[in-house]
Amino acid sequence: RTTPSAAAEPPHGTALGLSGRGARASQMQLAAAHAVLHILVLFSTTDADAFPLPWAGVPSKWITACHKQGLAQHMAVRRDSSEVSAVRMRSSRLLVRAAAESSAEPRYAIGVDVGTGSARAGVVDVSTGRLCGIGKQNIQMWNPKPEFYEQSSNDIWQAVCTSVRRSMEIAGVGQDDICGIAFDATCSLVCLDGEDSPVGVDPVAPNDAERNIIVWLDHRANEQAATINALGHARLRTVGGVISPEMEVPKMLWLKQKMPEAFARVSAGGKFLDLADFLSYRATDYAN
Repeated sequence: RTTPSAAAEPPHGTALGLSGRGARASQMQLAAAHAVLHILVLFSTTDADAFPLPWAGVPSKWITACHKQGLAQHMAVRRDSSEVSAVRMRSSRLLVRAAAESSAEPRYAIGVDVGTGSARAGVVDVSTGRLCGIGKQNIQMWNPKPEFYEQSSNDIWQAVCTSVRRSMEIAGVGQDDICGIAFDATCSLVCLDGEDSPVGVDPVAPNDAERNIIVWLDHRANEQAATINALGHARLRTVGGVISPEMEVPKMLWLKQKMPEAFARVSAGGKFLDLADFLSYRATDYAN
């Protein structure tokens, strides 16, 4: 996001406790935050595909040669489980070095990992890679029918804010000590209308707007996934040849067919978002 002037920029990250200069989008050192995500995932998951590989929106001055090299190596072997751990650690070291060399102050970054049952935040010293503080907050889940799993973007955001504040308190750092924040999350579908308000996705309680996330493990879209796979479209090569009902596109098709009013509300100026993208969107005060 480009901003015409610092004075016109909104106070991003206020709810996170990061309303100071370190939280402004124009000053975020995203390379440092990406390093934190690599470190967080090292202790939170063994799934190589959970790694974010975000090129879009990363300021070019933060993408150093070693940063590119680390992500390229990760991409090349991400499906080879025998090499994943080594590449994760190498990528983490490269990213930490890139962040540390880019600026001396502020020196801490925050990585947020939202899983199926909780939100976790970690504060890392980008000059050393040391994990200084961790916060965790459970999140709510609804299971109205077999294979139907739903969550609330508002509930998850509050859990993220609580985790971030707790991790900063444990680390003993303030908002001006933070140079960047990044988000990692499950492959869950968030539904918002044109006013960025939640749109309910529960067929049993369609007017309950709080239930606006179809969770990754939800299999309501089995039929829709089969329909998409039967098309044999070339784009399926990007998902291994077969799309899973756990991915967002089948879930969107399910909404269009089974809850057309909810689908129309989102389509009319709203947004279907991956959960990690929603968190970045929310952290910047819903700024595009």
